[in-house]
Amino acid sequence: MLAYWWQQPVVRAASQGEQLSFTLPDGSKVQLNSGSALRYDRSFGDARVLFLKGEAFFEVDSDERPFLVRTHNAKVRALGTAFNVQARPDAPSAGTQVTLVEGTVEVGSREAGAKTVQMRPGETRRVQGREARLSEPLAVTVKEATAWRRGDLIVKDRPLESLLPEVERRFAVELAVRPDSLRQQRISLALRKPSSAEAVVRDVALVLGLQYRETAGGFTLHE
Repeated sequence: MLAYWWQQPVVRAASQGEQLSFTLPDGSKVQLNSGSALRYDRSFGDARVLFLKGEAFFEVDSDERPFLVRTHNAKVRALGTAFNVQARPDAPSAGTQVTLVEGTVEVGSREAGAKTVQMRPGETRRVQGREARLSEPLAVTVKEATAWRRGDLIVKDRPLESLLPEVERRFAVELAVRPDSLRQQRISLALRKPSSAEAVVRDVALVLGLQYRETAGGFTLHE
């Protein structure tokens, strides 16, 4: 019975409205963003392999064994480094975004034999969509990509539809937009530790010249 338990993978999950920090069997540290899950073996073997759905920040302990993070369409290989991975297959882009804080990582499609590139500290790249196309470096700063770790919310020239799910996950609310075409409006916003979903919605409405109303499960933005 004990052997069976030991062979079962560990699944750590942060539900909507919470974040989760923990240490892996090798001593590496992980911070999971809300609405995210990480799966890995109880005891790493020749390689430290993890499967991520959502967003996480990794601080990897130096070890001769490779450290591999796999998502729905990408893989990230690191040795003694700190980096952020965002991988939400249900998001509009359906891609994986990697931001390197320090050290070295290689990123590319999770398909065997796929091309990988080595990233530099301060660089952000995306493995885009179901086709797993590897982007050139993006204009996304480390401060922006890791804002969630500090409780901040930073977006720069992004469509509203990409911001709303982040707010829903963080505050465990439901947000709607009427008419639906408003989802394509682009927005830039920098909020330091917003205290509530309404605080975010209020600023979004102000920036985009919209109105909002409270609903049973959250808020609706409208013209």
